[in-house]
Amino acid sequence: MSKFLNVDYVACLSPHPDDCEYAMSATVKKYSDTMFTIYNISSGGKHSSSGEVRLNEVKRFWNQYENAHVSFIGIEFIRDLKYDSFISKIENEFKKTAYYDLLLSPPNEDTHQDHRKINKIANSLTRSKKMGLVEYMTPSTKIGWVPNMFVDVTDEIEHKYLNLFNSFESQLDKPYFTKEVFNSYHNNYQTVKRNLNNVEFFKVRSLYQ
Repeated sequence: MSKFLNVDYVACLSPHPDDCEYAMSATVKKYSDTMFTIYNISSGGKHSSSGEVRLNEVKRFWNQYENAHVSFIGIEFIRDLKYDSFISKIENEFKKTAYYDLLLSPPNEDTHQDHRKINKIANSLTRSKKMGLVEYMTPSTKIGWVPNMFVDVTDEIEHKYLNLFNSFESQLDKPYFTKEVFNSYHNNYQTVKRNLNNVEFFKVRSLYQ
């Protein structure tokens, strides 16, 4: 059995197309006995020329994973979210599926305002439930954020790279969609000195087992 933190069901909040995919998809592949539901919050907005394209890219990406399901929330702009009503909306989405042991979100220590907002919502969603909270590192996470969980994804990294760059063609002009940045994203001093060159980074905030 290969389970992420020894749990069965995980919900992942992905503010935009490619957030969860870039941050933690190799972990999803590695822990094939855990079921992950990816809640894609926003397409980038109705004025984004690539909005529908990006949603299709998300579908194409996760089609290669037997233990992952994508749920599209359909928000245009995260900045326009009404905090209380959105929490109720997500809680209603949760009721449609299995009980979740863990909720994953981007950290508050992030330069992207949408990521910070989703982190705030994630904290509220776990306020009275036996559901742990784990943060995943994004390309916009601040240096001051300190992970405490390092998942070795050496066996999964090539698949992640090919799937990511083949699926998200609309994002290939972004600075984090280069081979060099991709490689550097998956290690740091602490991992390299331990001979871990392909890692996905997490911070466990709470865990109930």
